[in-house]
Amino acid sequence: MQLKQLHMQFFGPYADAVVDFDDFRTSPLFLISGPTGSGKTTIFDALIYALYGETSGERDGGQMRSNFAGNSDLTKVTLTFDHDGKHYLIERQPPQLQSKKRGDGLTEVKAKVLLAISSDEKQVAEYRKKIKFRNS
Repeated sequence: MQLKQLHMQFFGPYADAVVDFDDFRTSPLFLISGPTGSGKTTIFDALIYALYGETSGERDGGQMRSNFAGNSDLTKVTLTFDHDGKHYLIERQPPQLQSKKRGDGLTEVKAKVLLAISSDEKQVAEYRKKIKFRNS
């Protein structure tokens, strides 16, 4: 499996962060480093959550909602990767409370997962753009 991109929206300490693994494609090895509490483990939690629906630690996906998230902001992770000649896109959002579309108060949004698989990388890139547009 070759990771391509990880997009974290209101996940852990990240309001909106993208890790572009293509930047490291020419290196056989790369290091994720930083001070204590800077969000290194959260990157791994986001990867594990995107793939398996759970985090690597004691917290579940619902507990990974960022303190930066407002009531109308959606917490989710989107991962794109290649494996065995196919291109994959996984978008997963944990259960969360959001502002009601009509009236006051909050409503519970259930967990969702979306998986797109294609042998055409352009098709996955186009799908990623549609997701970005839909959520803007």
